[in-house]
Amino acid sequence: PVVTQHPALAGANLQARPFVDAGQTQAEADHGTAVAALLVGRPDSEFAGMVPRARLLAAAPFHTLPSGNSTASTVGLVRSLDWLAAQGAKVIGLSLAGPQNEILDAAVQRATAKGVVVVAAAGNGGRNAPPAYPAAFDRVLGVTAISEEMRIYWRANQGDYVDYAMPGVNVWTVELDGSGKRRSGTSFAVPFLTGLASQGLAQRSLTREQLQTGRIDSLQDLGEPGRDQVFGWGTPRLPSACR
Repeated sequence: PVVTQHPALAGANLQARPFVDAGQTQAEADHGTAVAALLVGRPDSEFAGMVPRARLLAAAPFHTLPSGNSTASTVGLVRSLDWLAAQGAKVIGLSLAGPQNEILDAAVQRATAKGVVVVAAAGNGGRNAPPAYPAAFDRVLGVTAISEEMRIYWRANQGDYVDYAMPGVNVWTVELDGSGKRRSGTSFAVPFLTGLASQGLAQRSLTREQLQTGRIDSLQDLGEPGRDQVFGWGTPRLPSACR
């Protein structure tokens, strides 16, 4: 969930919609709001987003379990993806990871068949963890997290489904109370690739094919030469400012 009225998101073109069943309690909005601010945070604030003038659709399928943990059902995720695609989203960023699911895979493929670029977190299970989904689905861009020093996040999954490495270690973003906090995880790398892809597609400086094949201009190779299971194709050099 995203707190659409958060001061850091004031003026943003933001629409949020929940996808939880009746009787379920929506999950806390701290994670979603932090990710949203990285994308469309108010440009004159300390939480300026990458693409503050972009339209952001925030689907919220997560609910809170009796244990206090949050989760999303397959139905909620599928409804979210179908809604985002139907609303005309060109890029969908999924700051979540879980096990393989054929029904979710079908929903992702429906979206990509419409030309949507889907970006997802590589997962925070560690180098020996199994592949995380939806990042490991075909046609989804799996993104891992790196630090300012270009070091891999110590908890990041590794595998041949990792496509790109983006900032995701000690990233400064907003808290629900208006303060700031440094956060780490592959979830927080997703908005950086989502913003880059959104702007590149809008300006026609990037194509879906370039994104899918790692042929992005100014791409910095990291780790072993060429594509590898830690950093994927590497990290695109982010412009100083996106709009």
